Amino acid sequence: MEQLRRKWHDLWKRINAIGNPDTIFNEIRVAYNNPPRPYHSLEFHIQKGLQIFEKVRPRLREPDKVELAFWLHDAKSDEFASACFAIGLIENMDMRISFSRDILRLIGKTCYHKRIIASENDEQYLVDIDLSILGASRNEYLDYASRVAEEYAHVPPKEFCRRRAIILEEFLEQRCVDERCGIIKSIYHTGYFRERYEAQARKNLRDEIRWLRAKLAKV
Repeated sequence: MEQLRRKWHDLWKRINAIGNPDTIFNEIRVAYNNPPRPYHSLEFHIQKGLQIFEKVRPRLREPDKVELAFWLHDAKSDEFASACFAIGLIENMDMRISFSRDILRLIGKTCYHKRIIASENDEQYLVDIDLSILGASRNEYLDYASRVAEEYAHVPPKEFCRRRAIILEEFLEQRCVDERCGIIKSIYHTGYFRERYEAQARKNLRDEIRWLRAKLAKV
């Protein structure tokens, strides 16, 4: 957690935020822990995503905005609540209205289940960072899938398996715009992520879908 706190302090200085960075960091920490979520947590999802973010930072037009949006996009259990939380937080940081608008626009692009298309460079990288876990190694992916199942343990097993399989199948059918080839079937929006994550992500998703379908048959 201290590593995350230091990273937050660094971002705070770069964007010239006003106030106490520790106070805002603690608000973010409380938001992610209320209720506790095994996958959508600061220590797992946000920390891993920020590690990926650092690798693509030089490719971003406004990296500080992308980083702040990533910090806040899953602070609450749904995107609307996260956006509302972000508005209050950014006001307390005394940031410009235009800055706040940009952060909310970026957060909105992570609502990929609503098929909101990320068309700008920074939007595309933000979404791909958010989905990078899908293309992780098999063991990392199994850990992720287990955390997601634990997070949604309140959902009846049959319903969870059915809905989860549908979501994963939608990712496999997702289409993005490629500068060279036009519209292509791809989980990731950017060439950087397609080259490094796409093949493994498709394998991971197909493996989990098979497992979910087999489990459904037994429930």
